[in-house]
Amino acid sequence: MIEKIAMRNDDRWRLAYELKASGKTYREIADRLGGISINRARRIVAFYARRNGLPLAKKKWARVSAFRIERD
Repeated sequence: MIEKIAMRNDDRWRLAYELKASGKTYREIADRLGGISINRARRIVAFYARRNGLPLAKKKWARVSAFRIERD
């Protein structure tokens, strides 16, 4: 069941980042934040990480990104 959570935007962004850091999928995050789109959940997590200087990528994503950079 999808519930609308009443909280300030900054709290919602922090919650989204913490859920992703704990291993939740973007679909689970989107449902938890009140049924927003999965793409919006991705953008919120990335925005909060950039804004606060927090790491976003897991190690396997970092390896893929590094491979792409080296290949180009």
